Amino acid sequence: MGFLPFLYALPLIEIAGFVLIGPYLGVAGTLAEIVLTGMLGMAIVRRQGFETLVRLRAAANAGETPLPVAVDGGIQVLAGLLLMVPGFFTDAIGLLLLIPPVRALAVAWTLGWLARSGARMNVAQPGGSGPTVIDTEYEIVERKVPPDRRIDRE
Repeated sequence: MGFLPFLYALPLIEIAGFVLIGPYLGVAGTLAEIVLTGMLGMAIVRRQGFETLVRLRAAANAGETPLPVAVDGGIQVLAGLLLMVPGFFTDAIGLLLLIPPVRALAVAWTLGWLARSGARMNVAQPGGSGPTVIDTEYEIVERKVPPDRRIDRE
């Protein structure tokens, strides 16, 4: 199944989950699950977003490629986003992605997919040549605008 058909089927999967699991939890239990996993997801997105930026900077300063750190942090943020979506299926996937061995498999699969797709990433090494700097000159050219075409006319 491709990604777009999956997105079309996701609401139906979630509704089926509410129909099948909802009677066992009751209305209060179902609503509590939705609210609590939503709050957990928001907390994860908030914490992981900042933590990933810190880990990316540390990896770049150490001269390592930050791609594995970025993918790991991105998967954790994805897990938080999935927890924020109301439904049992997305919550189950989000909780699975928070388990370190499962997340390690997801990171390895994503890095392999990126390698197969030919994605390239250039990282400047600290103390190395760094990015190419092009020094140039410029001149500001002001164009005469007729009075009837001006924005500031009265």
